[in-house]
Amino acid sequence: MQTLASARGWSTFAGLQVEYSLVQREVERGRIPMARGLGLGVLAWGPLGAGVLSGKYAHPDTPAAGRRRTDVDPGRLAIARSVADIAAGLELSSSVVALAWLRAQGSVIPILGARTAQQLADNLTCLDINLPPDALAQLDQASPGWVLPVAGGTLAIVVGVLWYTSALWYYNGYRLPHL
Repeated sequence: MQTLASARGWSTFAGLQVEYSLVQREVERGRIPMARGLGLGVLAWGPLGAGVLSGKYAHPDTPAAGRRRTDVDPGRLAIARSVADIAAGLELSSSVVALAWLRAQGSVIPILGARTAQQLADNLTCLDINLPPDALAQLDQASPGWVLPVAGGTLAIVVGVLWYTSALWYYNGYRLPHL
């Protein structure tokens, strides 16, 4: 697709920005493999799942004063509890564990949305953390990703290329004639 864009004088894509976290892994089904196949960088927004993975939702005895949400999905809460348990075992915060997991996915840059300087400083410590393989396995078990039934992710690449082509055409002003 980048070749087509270059040949036609269109702007090429350099990256893909998607919601991606332990509580939102749907992009692993098509867009992440497509981005990797096309050599695009991936920027992940919402890496803490709207705060669910920050640790403040993990346990019911945590005061609700610091919470923005009151209607968190039970499945997401179960993932948050697993993250908090792993974080406690590693003597890290839940947010650092969630961000370190995201970094371990390879070529993914999280977009941080900290409200305070302390949150930002805490989140940036994920740059110094490499989670042990058993912690990564526990997180993957708590938050199962998407498995493609096609060998080598061929279907994901085909779907991703179709999505990419339509986005590229739209971005560059190409429109189909009205019939």
